[in-house]
Amino acid sequence: MRIAKLWTSAHSIALGFLLGVSVMTAAIWYAAPSKAQTVNQPIVIPIQNPSFELPSRILLTTDTCGLDERGIVQDWQLAVEPNSGGTGGVLQPDSCSIPTPPDGKTVAFLQAATITQDLGVSASEVQAGPWDGVYVMKFSVYNYYHGYPGYYEARILLGENELCSTDGWGLKTWTTISLSCPAPDYIVFAQWPNGNTFDPNAHLVISLSSDGWPVMFDAVSLTFTRESK
Repeated sequence: MRIAKLWTSAHSIALGFLLGVSVMTAAIWYAAPSKAQTVNQPIVIPIQNPSFELPSRILLTTDTCGLDERGIVQDWQLAVEPNSGGTGGVLQPDSCSIPTPPDGKTVAFLQAATITQDLGVSASEVQAGPWDGVYVMKFSVYNYYHGYPGYYEARILLGENELCSTDGWGLKTWTTISLSCPAPDYIVFAQWPNGNTFDPNAHLVISLSSDGWPVMFDAVSLTFTRESK
């Protein structure tokens, strides 16, 4: 387990991300951006199973703090750190003084594990124009064991290349985290700042992880907002 940092950092190599499944948006439905979409109007990009309510069946395994299902998080790829003794899955908390989750009754439960989702759309599609803009990823996080350090990390990637990330410590209350990723068009349509060729057709990817003691996640969302030229 890495030695976690004592502060939350937001690395901003730029760009934001997100998906391509059909779900409604707060401002508009996600589609190829059009001239009708104005500057400063957030585009909500849908995420599959963003609050971990799927599948909607009753969970049958008993956890200390509720009902759970380990080894799978629907629509997300789950990976447990090798030789860590970690685990991951979904949990419906109903005891241990855990507050009601922000969205629904089911949350993701990660211990030395990561969940990743390929959003099925490229940044060049989202920022077609081209446009500068800012991606904002929001999620809620909670420390499962109040007396032990619950360290989390959230990342936005283009393919395997990290665009930005944030990390920190879970509290004994549900906390909303906001990861803001400035995304200049030259990052998407030209080259990375280090001079390496940037693949604008690689899919945007998001991930959430716990390093060590278990952490719970809920209510993941993502938007992109165009900046004035």
